[in-house]
Amino acid sequence: EPEKYVGTFNTTLVAIERRSTFLNSFPHILDDSNGANDSRFIQPMIYQYVNNTGKQRGSIYGSQRTDSWNSLMITSGENEIVTYANAQGVPARVILITQFAFENVEADFLSKLYKSVKNNYGVIGIEFLKRWKSSRERYLNKFIEYEKEYLEVSNDNAVLKRLSRHYAFIVFTGHVLND
Repeated sequence: EPEKYVGTFNTTLVAIERRSTFLNSFPHILDDSNGANDSRFIQPMIYQYVNNTGKQRGSIYGSQRTDSWNSLMITSGENEIVTYANAQGVPARVILITQFAFENVEADFLSKLYKSVKNNYGVIGIEFLKRWKSSRERYLNKFIEYEKEYLEVSNDNAVLKRLSRHYAFIVFTGHVLND
C-alpha cells in the first residue's frame, strides 16, 4: 500500500537490506531518526546502504545470494543523521538538506498531500516515462554537463570528488522535474 511506502527507523539492518532489495531503484524512505531503538544502528546502516549490497552470508550448503540495489535513501528526523555516527567517512556519504519547511501552507497541507499521494499513486510515473522517452538523449547529455561541472568545482578534494556525481544527479533531477 502506498501509505506504507515510508518506513521508520524502528527496524533492523536485515529489514533495511531486504526492503532495499525489493525497492531496487526506488528511493528507500525512513522517517523519524529519533525512533531508532539504538542510535548505534544508524552508522552501519549508512555504510550498508551506500555500498549498494547486503551482508554476505553463508549457510550449511555454501554461500547465499547477496542482495543488491541501486538507489538512494531519504531520511528525516529532528537531528541530522550524521549526528548518530562517529566515523569520519559518514559525512562523505550523506547529503544533508537542512532547515527545509513547507512555507505558507494550510494547517491540513500534509494530510491533503498524503491523501493525494494515496489516491494518485503511480499516475505521474506513466506521464514521466512518456516525456523521458521523447527527451532521453537531451537529458543524458545534460547530466554529463552537470557531472563535469561539479567534478571541476571539486578541485581534487577527495570528499568533494566523491560527492560531485551525487550533487550533479540532484541538480539533474531538479532540471528534469522542472521540465
